[in-house]
Amino acid sequence: MAARSHSIAWITVAAVLTLFAAAPAEAQSFSCRTTNNCTEAVICSDHQLGRLDEKMADRYYKLRSLSGRREARQLLEGQRDWLADRNSCGCNADCLIDYYTSRIRQFDRLLEE
Repeated sequence: MAARSHSIAWITVAAVLTLFAAAPAEAQSFSCRTTNNCTEAVICSDHQLGRLDEKMADRYYKLRSLSGRREARQLLEGQRDWLADRNSCGCNADCLIDYYTSRIRQFDRLLEE
């Protein structure tokens, strides 16, 4: 009887681990469980884009933490504009990679100042 319950416990653990392994990685700056558009769906399905999104978000939050109130507000407005432009790529992963790469370079230059 003890051997049977031990086997059931291991089967349960294996099933849970399988579920977690099958779940998409979520490294993005937004939840992939509730994507709002095709652009976000592509970012969620592409590991490179997910990493770029996280890298860009990291730079954004670093800049924001180093900014005064006025600069932080301008940074937020610029980020909203950038997101709208990014979304114009639609489902085109190459376009999104270009947008992210450019934005990360821009943030890196600002962080170096």
